[in-house]
Amino acid sequence: MSNEIALIQEFRTRLIADVVTGELDVRAASASLPEMTKLEPIDELAGGGDLEEEIDDPATEEEAA
Repeated sequence: MSNEIALIQEFRTRLIADVVTGELDVRAASASLPEMTKLEPIDELAGGGDLEEEIDDPATEEEAA
């Protein structure tokens, strides 16, 4: 299983490198993607708190870790 993961990671790395260096042209593939739908902004947080307070709260950072 870990060998498969390593191969997928290697493929991903190579794919990104090929796109960045121009060896692989993705313009045709990107043109065939469906249009993005516009998302509505969320006015409230799920917990009802303020986003700035959540960002500055060190307890929130500890819970995320």
